[in-house]
Amino acid sequence: MPVPIGQLSTPALAAAFGTATVAVTGGGVAAVAMLVPLLVPSLRRIEINRNGET
Repeated sequence: MPVPIGQLSTPALAAAFGTATVAVTGGGVAAVAMLVPLLVPSLRRIEINRNGET
């Protein structure tokens, strides 16, 4: 069972550092996570088969 650590820790982080800081940091982490596959050649070659064929 996966545990959403980020969602569970957000209220505590917002109380400690402020809502705006947590939101901006979270947005930055999300942007980096979306851009990393563009920089790693092995991830650029992954193909997604949407027809269910193997």
